[in-house]
Amino acid sequence: ARALGGAPGSRCLNSEGVIVYCTDDKPEFAYDPFNVGRDFGPLDIARTVMYCRWVDALCTAHAGCSALVHMTSDTCPEMRANSVALCGAYLVLARGFSAEEACQPFRCEPLVPFVDCRGESSAGSVIGEEDDPEFELSVLDVLRGLERARDLGWVDYRTFGVEEHATMMRPEHGDMSWLLPGRAIALASPWSEPQDHDGLPVCTPGLLAPYFHRHGVGVVVQCNHAEREEEGERRRLL
Repeated sequence: ARALGGAPGSRCLNSEGVIVYCTDDKPEFAYDPFNVGRDFGPLDIARTVMYCRWVDALCTAHAGCSALVHMTSDTCPEMRANSVALCGAYLVLARGFSAEEACQPFRCEPLVPFVDCRGESSAGSVIGEEDDPEFELSVLDVLRGLERARDLGWVDYRTFGVEEHATMMRPEHGDMSWLLPGRAIALASPWSEPQDHDGLPVCTPGLLAPYFHRHGVGVVVQCNHAEREEEGERRRLL
């Protein structure tokens, strides 16, 4: 394919040589919100890499077509923002575009900004409409971050370890991911007990320490409340 773009269903091209695809039926490209009705994207780096590899496969399968078009929703602005972010991510990571070049085809598209998840995950959480988001992130911001990470060698969509990333994100394996490869890792663990309040397996200091030793993690910085129950014991064990 010589070109990649995105468009709402009502504006999708229907002509010879144009291949239209969508992600609506692919749960691996669906965003999992922390607060339903609040945060809606963007997709994490593993799913973004999976999208890039999928589009690569589409390009190979339809090598003779003139364009690939990602069809997205006519009615949901959040879905459109995620679709444009994915298209732009492919252009940045796989085609070497700058963030600005990747956004250029969508310059006239009104895209809603991504917002923070505002705290803990709870399906029944209520967040007032009058509450302001703590920050807003545009699609261009997302792509600029990917461009910078690409240029620094922090992410290569061809070699990124999707399975390792998914494993590390599981609560029993640390609920963690590398912010800077080999330099800084973020985690929502450890727990003092091997099960959480719902009886599900989680990661204790004893399970986490060997991974830290193997990867040279020597400093742990606590970012939550210092007086949380059991927090002192967790720090001591780490």
